[in-house]
Amino acid sequence: EMLAQHYQTMFKEDCRETLATERPFTVRLSGRHLFTGGVDRLARNRDGAITVIDYKTTRHPPRALDDEAALQLRAYGVYALLAHGADSARLEYRP
Repeated sequence: EMLAQHYQTMFKEDCRETLATERPFTVRLSGRHLFTGGVDRLARNRDGAITVIDYKTTRHPPRALDDEAALQLRAYGVYALLAHGADSARLEYRP
């Protein structure tokens, strides 16, 4: 609840609907592998698309989604697709 209020205050201009904050999850990959993580923020854009937002406190977040350091965010995208039945998920880092 407190985190949701922070997002509403901090990002007033962000018109996306927040679906979840700090959401822990586990997904089964390839039928036998489990991946467990936690999404900072899951949002629905005005066009209905799902966006996974990973807030970074580091000075040097990954620069590109094809960077090995971005594997975590891409796995969060898989969760968003599976959990929300979306055709695609947008992925972004935010400070």
